Amino acid sequence: MNKFERNAITLLDQIVSTKSGKRTETLLYPKSDDLYLGWMYVVGRHFRDAFDIKYTTKRKNKKEIKVWTQGSSFSVKEGYLFKMVNRPDWMLQVIGATPATPAGNNKERDKGSVTYQHIKGNTREKKLYTVSQDEFIRTIIAGERPLHVVSFEKVCNNDFNLCPDIAVYKAHVRLSEINEQAVEMINVVSDTSWLNELDVIDRLSFEARAQKTIEKLVIDIFQKVNNQATEEFGEYLISHTASRILATHLNHTTIPLAEILKEKVTGNPGFDFHTESHTGYVAFGEAKYSGKKNPYQDALGQIVDFITKQKDLMELRTLKPFVSDLAISNAANNAKAYIAAFSVNAQSPDTIFGNALASSFTKQLSPQKELYLIGVEIDA
Repeated sequence: MNKFERNAITLLDQIVSTKSGKRTETLLYPKSDDLYLGWMYVVGRHFRDAFDIKYTTKRKNKKEIKVWTQGSSFSVKEGYLFKMVNRPDWMLQVIGATPATPAGNNKERDKGSVTYQHIKGNTREKKLYTVSQDEFIRTIIAGERPLHVVSFEKVCNNDFNLCPDIAVYKAHVRLSEINEQAVEMINVVSDTSWLNELDVIDRLSFEARAQKTIEKLVIDIFQKVNNQATEEFGEYLISHTASRILATHLNHTTIPLAEILKEKVTGNPGFDFHTESHTGYVAFGEAKYSGKKNPYQDALGQIVDFITKQKDLMELRTLKPFVSDLAISNAANNAKAYIAAFSVNAQSPDTIFGNALASSFTKQLSPQKELYLIGVEIDA
């Protein structure tokens, strides 16, 4: 990210977070430039209204003067085309949009929406992406983020005839820069600082178990990634992503990858990953990856099967050093959480989430305390 992009992102974060909707005289980009080339995508004079850069009246020393000001009423519109600075044949085509509205008068900010598609040379991708106006402006400034949370929300149980007591959340995540994701995963699994928190017996035991598995994951899988998610790497990537999202959005406590904690070197049947939820439940996660399908049924069905086989109870001894006494006590009283994480390869991810929530497997899981559905789009 260059200094122009960095400065614009800092200002963007400031103006969209203000509760008063007050305008500033610091602009996202220079008002006078016909074409501004300091960002990832070309903007300029013709996009000033869309970026809420306006010539406004201001009182100064008891006089009215005209000044250029910056607001957050972004209004990127259908038909707009944004060309990449360094590759002008790569573009973002806006297919539909609703404007953003600043916070004020006791109302929260409405971030609006932008639906767009990629054009890469002679190729126009069929897949449509929908983000807020704020996120689209961020994309124009600095490009799409390697990890972007499109949405994260609590589900209304009545809409899907789920038990009223279960808390259900769904998250839609988009990943890119697969090589960068692989490097991060190498750093995460290679970091064994969690061993320092254990007592001496647990530390020696887990250290002996983890060493060979970490070497195998790094050398045989993560280091062989070439900007493409293979089936084997894909499931680890989805597990890692789901844990990260739950940690950042709901303050879950992450636990080292299940593969590292088990006695067998990779391939051990059981849940793929775990967290402790913000409410004190052990969350058992299952990840499924496909480069073409939307394997939510596979993830949910596997969870139901593992519960039937009591795999969750079998894993409690291994998990005990990493979760609170409350979480263990809850699990012993059959109060647990489950995470179904899966790849999304559909033009309408919302339809996939709707189908997953209406699944018979979800109905079977609704007597549980918590359920999380994490759908991950992977753009190579």
